[in-house]
Amino acid sequence: MVFGFSLISIGYLNKVASTNFKNVGLLSYDTLFTIAASAIFLGGVIFNIFNRIKNDKTMILFSTAANFLGYFGIILFPNIYNIILCRTIIGLGAGCACFIVPQYIFKLAPPETSGLWCSLHAININIGIFIGQACTPLNTNNSWKLAYYPTICILGLTLILDFFILNVQTEQKDEMNLKELFNNKNSRKSIICVLLLHTSQHLCGVDYLSIFLALILENSYLKIISEAFLAIPSVIISSILLNKYGRKYLYVISAFLVGLSTAVMVKNKIIGLLIFVLGYNIGISNVPWVVPNEVSPSNYVPPLTKIGILSNWISAFLLLFLFTFIHDTIGDWGYLTYSVTMVFMIFYTLLFVPETKGNSNFI
Repeated sequence: MVFGFSLISIGYLNKVASTNFKNVGLLSYDTLFTIAASAIFLGGVIFNIFNRIKNDKTMILFSTAANFLGYFGIILFPNIYNIILCRTIIGLGAGCACFIVPQYIFKLAPPETSGLWCSLHAININIGIFIGQACTPLNTNNSWKLAYYPTICILGLTLILDFFILNVQTEQKDEMNLKELFNNKNSRKSIICVLLLHTSQHLCGVDYLSIFLALILENSYLKIISEAFLAIPSVIISSILLNKYGRKYLYVISAFLVGLSTAVMVKNKIIGLLIFVLGYNIGISNVPWVVPNEVSPSNYVPPLTKIGILSNWISAFLLLFLFTFIHDTIGDWGYLTYSVTMVFMIFYTLLFVPETKGNSNFI
């Protein structure tokens, strides 16, 4: 939930950060603010490259602690340079959570409903995004802390409660590393599948649309929270369908609706966004988090998950810059970029990705 909130909460800092800004370098404030928005993804990349923590419970504790320190640091010094640093620290926690939470839930969940329970990760992210969008009126010099103080309190309480969670250990073969994964010739299709599915979460433009939703909807508060709220029931319905009907065709339907929605947004943003929220959250939002657990033997899941997370966060960091540039250059026609990427993912999934529900081997 905190990750979803963190994607949006950068918006509350715009006015206070711009007020405190002193240009002592080559970069403009707008460029630095875009870096600050993207810094959470950079933190996620750093964590997944250098992480050596093996214990699930320790990783969950680290995630909460990093988020707590990042938010606390922003409250102390809300200048743009410190915001970039602190959002990178928040990104360390978010990257850790996105790595361990889907695996942790998958270990706890009954096999027959694993897809349903693993969707809790996507549901919580969407709840966080909704809360973040609902708090957009707090983007003032005096009121932004009203959103950050409760977040600090919740993270502090969560950190205490994390000490009491189950430390899940499953019986399996020795865990493989990245080198062993790549050396296994049977793993190639699974690696490509996980890479593309994770990258598609950002190729569809969700980061640009989420972070700049207020700008796209011309700061219409009712429209903003309505769009954000629609995501929650959409992903809940998706989690039920995911468990009942599988992953492949739900993802294809999701990609089709997202591609259609971004084409519609060229002429009608409201209708396009409604279709996008529905389409994204019935498949693209949760399938990539479930699939790494189902396209390899259990001892290959951690390195395969790491590859997926790295591709996810690196693409998020880079594509936000790229898509911002595209929209600044060609305006609303930039939405067609997402439609093209979704057409590619539809054909790839139909031709090369089997149904993974209940699978525990390489595809």
